[in-house]
Amino acid sequence: MDEDGIKITTFFLDSDSDECEVGLLKSLDNTLGMIRPLCVIGYGIRQYDIPLLCIKKQHYSLLLWKLIDMCESAVHIDLYHILKYKGYKKLEDALSSSEFSGLPLRIISELVPKDRKKKGPEIYRLWREDREKLKKYTQNEVYNMLLLSEKIMSEGFQTR
Repeated sequence: MDEDGIKITTFFLDSDSDECEVGLLKSLDNTLGMIRPLCVIGYGIRQYDIPLLCIKKQHYSLLLWKLIDMCESAVHIDLYHILKYKGYKKLEDALSSSEFSGLPLRIISELVPKDRKKKGPEIYRLWREDREKLKKYTQNEVYNMLLLSEKIMSEGFQTR
């Protein structure tokens, strides 16, 4: 738990193998069992993360009830759609906007490129070569998304 009372758990594959992927899914399922989330917040999770988790679970024929609950029963708050409705095309646009300038956001732009075509390969490189930097990036991004969500929800949803 950090000084703001936020605990972020990061899951990374140990290696690029089916066994490690199954282990990661089981570990996630176990953690979800302890948390029992009613809501899941992310950016692009409805188009990518949630469907990918469902596909992986099916691919490996895994019966992971907590993962199933999260995918099928938890409320998915996708900041992609909320921010798009508010007029932001990218998460980075919202993070650098005057609307959210008063938040104690953490720096992510120096950790990975903003350009989509460069971002994916850099994240993969960090996974292979610098897990600590990747962990810092992912945790800072999650932290920022939580702050954005809290601000949007606490002020009532308004467009710019």
